[in-house]
Amino acid sequence: SVASSRSIRASMCGSGTIAIEAALIAGDIAPGLLRESFGFLRWPRHNAALWDRLLAEARARSEARRRRFPAIVGTDHDPGAVRAALTNVARAGLADRVTVISKGMVAKRFSTGHIEKADLLAAA
Repeated sequence: SVASSRSIRASMCGSGTIAIEAALIAGDIAPGLLRESFGFLRWPRHNAALWDRLLAEARARSEARRRRFPAIVGTDHDPGAVRAALTNVARAGLADRVTVISKGMVAKRFSTGHIEKADLLAAA
């Protein structure tokens, strides 16, 4: 599973969506945890105490996973895609958890002549 992986590689990462989602899953980062504001916070019947408790629990879970976070690398041969991915990784608050580099796909040729293409998302 992504959460128990030691490393994750997203080849042809494009704008970084797969690498970002992998980081959110691996880091046990709840959806919206990195957001500062939600519309429901202004609702008249919003239960602020419950929200604060849930937010604290989500932050604690994420911090606990930080110590066992896998290496996540996104690669793409297109420099424009790499720039976009780096921007999106930073916007998602994951610049310290996801590395994006310019690199093409890797293919391995076995003695049988079979060519194995690199993973789209592989966990080792």
